[in-house]
Amino acid sequence: MTVATCIETVQQWLNQTNGLKLVQATNNEGKPITSDEILALAERCEWVEADDISDTPYAKDGYLYHITLELGWGNPDEVYTQPNADNSRVLFFNAYYQ
Repeated sequence: MTVATCIETVQQWLNQTNGLKLVQATNNEGKPITSDEILALAERCEWVEADDISDTPYAKDGYLYHITLELGWGNPDEVYTQPNADNSRVLFFNAYYQ
């Protein structure tokens, strides 16, 4: 079985969300972001996850694309519980139907 690279996974997500509003999730709101900016971040990331969030209210109501994208650096077990740093961070991306 072939494992997709970070770039391949991100490119696939971007292809699936083409035409949707891309947003980088922050603490309490989102920041619009372009596909080129996401690809530039993906070139530096160490790991990527595409998670199915179809059971969330926004996805069920048709506001949010049902797959979210996470790009990360450092130990994946630690980045979810510690503040972002230069060598350890996770970034979350969503796509909204406009």
